[in-house]
Amino acid sequence: MRSMKDSHSTQGRDDLLRFLDLLEDRLNADEQQEIRQRHMRAGLWEDVDRPPVRITPPWDRRSVQFHPVSEAVANPAKMLVNELLRGHASVLDWLTVKDDRPLQVRPDFGIGLVASTFGARIEVVDDNPPWVHSLTESGVEETIERVLDACAPSTSHERGWIPRVIETLDFYRQALNDYPNATASIAVAMPDLQGPFDTAEMLWGSGIFLALHANPALVDRFLGAIAEAMVHLHTVLRRWVGRELLPEGFSHQHGMMIRGNLMLRCDSNLMMHPEMYADQVLPHDRRVLEGVGGGSYHSCGRWEQNIPAIMEVDAVGSLDFGTNQSQLNDIDAIYLRARPYKKHLHLVTVTPEELTSGCIRSRFPTGVTLACQVGSVDDAAYLMRQYAGQQWQSSR
Repeated sequence: MRSMKDSHSTQGRDDLLRFLDLLEDRLNADEQQEIRQRHMRAGLWEDVDRPPVRITPPWDRRSVQFHPVSEAVANPAKMLVNELLRGHASVLDWLTVKDDRPLQVRPDFGIGLVASTFGARIEVVDDNPPWVHSLTESGVEETIERVLDACAPSTSHERGWIPRVIETLDFYRQALNDYPNATASIAVAMPDLQGPFDTAEMLWGSGIFLALHANPALVDRFLGAIAEAMVHLHTVLRRWVGRELLPEGFSHQHGMMIRGNLMLRCDSNLMMHPEMYADQVLPHDRRVLEGVGGGSYHSCGRWEQNIPAIMEVDAVGSLDFGTNQSQLNDIDAIYLRARPYKKHLHLVTVTPEELTSGCIRSRFPTGVTLACQVGSVDDAAYLMRQYAGQQWQSSR
């Protein structure tokens, strides 16, 4: 068993080394490269043997989370164990399922990283995700003004939880260094940087929606500062993350692959009129994605009313619908709209029956990444065998 010399290695070290030894023996880098090639072809609307699919059970039926979140955010070894066991890619589960997940881990500190660089307090209780506290409940506009004066985007990497992220990325690199097969198979992906408006809402509170009408100039200035910080943080963190085993133009997120270098999140868009979103929020989203060299756009829920404007942004490569939510939109109409733009639709929800019947290949022959939820890891493995076999037979 390899050694691991690090100040964080006394807790979680033995479990991590055991899992890495197992993965080093069982992973096949060529197999993972084939999966990544399938994603790239589908993402570019090229001919593909089958649309790539992620088949997973619900979170609570995956491998047991080994360490509570409150411990993982304080210990990189424990965080890496959790990523291998229950991260978006569920690396150890993949050894059984063998679906189209390109294996990946990330420093998972929740949704508040950028908010923390603007002074937000983040609280973690037991096994709950990190909770972001708004800056204040009164005098919020004055507080935002002070924060904007004090928190320069160009030094955001020195504040909040970002030093923890950098420390964790250093640890990941050290931990994987003695495992060449695992290193060639498992990508280290970017952490969640959210998006300008979602971060602004965390800091400001729900009153920001009223401020879009009452104080649009301050909101615009705030979104601009957050956008600038996001671009800066991406530049800094990309030095540690590197190319993620991929050519320029692709990266890993949500256990799969997207086009571009960063997934921008804006779940709040679904609460805005399309005209308001296009005029006041989308310009800042565009600024981020152009600043990082292109990326992808995520929203949960029903957001089809804003998709036409988002598709017009050249820097958007993929539209990500999140887990088990694309069906809240008219996904077939969106697919037809995406075709001339060659925008990749990411995590399109399908049923097991759609996978095994073959109808999904005629419905979405390329340009999509599919997601299917089943009851257990064994169910996922069985379904993947059926899907891969059915597609192979139909293409002979």
